[in-house]
Amino acid sequence: MENGGGGLVVANGKGEAEGRRWRFKPNERLAAVNQQSIRGVLDIVGSNLNGEDGRVVIQLGHGDPSAFESFRTTSTAEDAVVESIRSGKFNRYPPSIGLPAAR
Repeated sequence: MENGGGGLVVANGKGEAEGRRWRFKPNERLAAVNQQSIRGVLDIVGSNLNGEDGRVVIQLGHGDPSAFESFRTTSTAEDAVVESIRSGKFNRYPPSIGLPAAR
């Protein structure tokens, strides 16, 4: 039960206040960190990058990797998926004991 003094009053089994207080206060540093979003963290990381470093930065914090050319699926992988679908060998559930190659 809350009281006007900012602490918590511990109630006994009858719902009556005993006058003892839990003096829990929020840790303001942790509360500030808790308000930080993943976008905020990425902005902090990005602002600390060396602008003179010529290496390419791969953005791993974006939800859709297909927006970046470095994450595009190769034609070899696409062809393998199409071939698997057309073969009819992989259009069902695997055996309950697993695929032999995986075992």
